[in-house]
Amino acid sequence: PGRIASQPTNPRGLAVTVICHVAVGFPGGWVFPFPHTPFGPGAMTAFARDQEERSRAGNPRLSIAERYSGYAEYERRYREATADLVRRRYLLAEDVPRLQKLCRQFENLFSE
Repeated sequence: PGRIASQPTNPRGLAVTVICHVAVGFPGGWVFPFPHTPFGPGAMTAFARDQEERSRAGNPRLSIAERYSGYAEYERRYREATADLVRRRYLLAEDVPRLQKLCRQFENLFSE
């Protein structure tokens, strides 16, 4: 999550995060934490890794492999979303290094 950089571009005071734009999971509410996520208990449930895992679970959400060709594409799209949110003044440029580090914590979700 990033800090709100400018009230005029965010009139309701809602924090816009990169992870919402380039997702690898969905908000989990009060569920068991997914291993290796930086958000803490119950914050995120990861999407299935591939279509086979998704089908077995009967999950209608696209899997990580169906969303991204691999971690390199995910990271590229994450960087683009971060830059866009800075440009639109939802995030501060000083937040970018911390967000890049957060992005790398999801690399284990990709099987390349």
